[in-house]
Amino acid sequence: MPTVLPTVRPPMNTGTLPQNLSNLPGGNLAQAVATHPTEGWAAVAWVNQPPESTTDANRVFVKVQHPGSQRWEPAIQVNTLGAYDAASNPGIAIDQAGRIYVTFAQGHLHPALSWSDDGGKTWTPPELLPVADVGIYSQVMIDDQAQIVHLLVNSDYHIHHLERPRAAPVGSAWQDDTVVPGNNHARATMALVGGVVTIATACRSGCAGDAVVISRRQGVGQWSSGRVPGASVRRMWQPYWTSIVATPRGGCLAWGYWGASGNYASCSFDGGGSWEPAKPLIDTYPGDEYQQSDTGSTPTLLYDPATQTVIAYEIYRQVGMVETTYLVYSYRRLVQDHWVPDMAGPYIHHQPALRAFAATARSRAAEPHGIGVAYARSTTNQAGLALVAWSEIDQAAGDIQIMVAWSNPSALVTQNKLP
Repeated sequence: MPTVLPTVRPPMNTGTLPQNLSNLPGGNLAQAVATHPTEGWAAVAWVNQPPESTTDANRVFVKVQHPGSQRWEPAIQVNTLGAYDAASNPGIAIDQAGRIYVTFAQGHLHPALSWSDDGGKTWTPPELLPVADVGIYSQVMIDDQAQIVHLLVNSDYHIHHLERPRAAPVGSAWQDDTVVPGNNHARATMALVGGVVTIATACRSGCAGDAVVISRRQGVGQWSSGRVPGASVRRMWQPYWTSIVATPRGGCLAWGYWGASGNYASCSFDGGGSWEPAKPLIDTYPGDEYQQSDTGSTPTLLYDPATQTVIAYEIYRQVGMVETTYLVYSYRRLVQDHWVPDMAGPYIHHQPALRAFAATARSRAAEPHGIGVAYARSTTNQAGLALVAWSEIDQAAGDIQIMVAWSNPSALVTQNKLP
């Protein structure tokens, strides 16, 4: 296995330049990130496709920060059978006790779960999940208060929610629900909104024309589906990306489309019972002429408690640059009714994008794989940091690497001067 050198994490009150976390030859993509709920150390999972390998012989790696020194440990491979390209999208979470969970697909896309109780040094053998069909876009979430492990799997484009007690041993039964009506779903994400498991699903068909469907758990095997007013505004586009985050009064969700510049968001202020009309984050009506249009994709949300603000990290292609894509951000203070900057409409009319990080040697973020974001609470001051991860293409070297950077959400909001 290639050696991955440890890298140092900065102090909690600073941001960083993007750095190559994967540092492995071939394609490194489909990243997922997690942080410890109170101690702030992080873990990142991704899929590696070695050079000249077959599509179904890929590897799933996890890299963990040492809880004490905050240094990144060498990456560990967790799959035991071949992983199938980016469709093996991993999910990752860390519970209060420090157990790290990772979900992925192996052996021709059969979803599996593994966990580590020693900071990522050793992992349980992959436990195959009770889902009959192939599984992609998996996510794991821990309810520390109820001591429940929640899993979300897109199985043959149907969304499954699985749960069982944290204390259950490997091989114990899962409660398995098929959540969302319809039969052509893309990415789904979940959060505890108002204390209730809430799932936002990008729905391509069978959802009454809505781009995103909200499902809330009402009891074992019982789900209710809700709508976002105005979410069907782009009926001819294909939704494929969602993100959802909890806030003190409810939550916010965002979604994006495949190959089209339409990022939208909606927030709930009654614990998830209802959602406001869809509002644009980046909606720039892209044309075929790159000199006159810009684009945005894959909005990923984070809640910053210090400023009571929701931040959306997005991949952005600037005007006139066909192959230059980088991370920008939009934000909304929950006491206000709009997102900043205003990027609805043609480039010549909207406000400028807000760049999240300094330029890299590549500046070519891989749009289909989106962005991973996790909030790390500070033990020394009120403001925490966001760990942000994305895939970046280097055409000259012929590889794709996982880039990470620490972002200070409070500084992003307070230092920006847009109204």
